[in-house]
Amino acid sequence: RPHRPPRSACRVARMPEPSEHGAVLEAYLQGGLAQGVYYAEVFIGSPTPQRASLIVDTGSWMTAFACKGCKTCGKHIEGHFDPAKSQSTVWVPCGAACHGRCQKGHCIYREAYLEGSSIEGRWLQESVDLVRNSKRSRSEASAFTATLACNGKESGLFQSQLPA
Repeated sequence: RPHRPPRSACRVARMPEPSEHGAVLEAYLQGGLAQGVYYAEVFIGSPTPQRASLIVDTGSWMTAFACKGCKTCGKHIEGHFDPAKSQSTVWVPCGAACHGRCQKGHCIYREAYLEGSSIEGRWLQESVDLVRNSKRSRSEASAFTATLACNGKESGLFQSQLPA
């Protein structure tokens, strides 16, 4: 299991909630400048949520994590998300809701970055709850549904970064 960075530089990030009410969500950030990365722990899925650590990347438009079955994905802190263990996973269908392209009846994405890394996979909608404090607890009442990128392939830095 990869080494978890020390929690010495934890911060709280505030993000607008994807709702019509303009509410704000808070997430407990871990990592820091010394580690070269900030990440937030989240719980994904239901009825038994799976923990994931997501890198906070202000330069990316998508939230992605490794999914079970990915043979080229790196070893990440919490392992790979298993959509089959969640009753709330909804795969984004081809059509207007697909913000990628359709291939073999699946809504897919491919994102490449300037330093040479890339990710590929399928879009899904899933229940998400942010860890909000240093005790790493959650509150089901604050869970929301988000469209997320389920990586089936990773290359470059995505294979070696610990969070996610």
